[in-house]
Amino acid sequence: MKPIGGYFELELNKGIYQYHDTLYLTKSGRSSLQYILGTTRPTLVYIPYYTCDSLLEPFGVANINYVFYE
Repeated sequence: MKPIGGYFELELNKGIYQYHDTLYLTKSGRSSLQYILGTTRPTLVYIPYYTCDSLLEPFGVANINYVFYE
């Protein structure tokens, strides 16, 4: 029996398979956020108050304002 913890992986069939037609590979959530911010260029983003500080770095790089909410 395998213990449950962490996260559940995306179970795909074996072989060459792409979940989306356009595939953008990023290594972390922070780099994914930086890509999204660079593509969409929002003027203001609302962020949950309980957020890791490393998530704020892409906003500084892209010069995008953010506001915390509870």
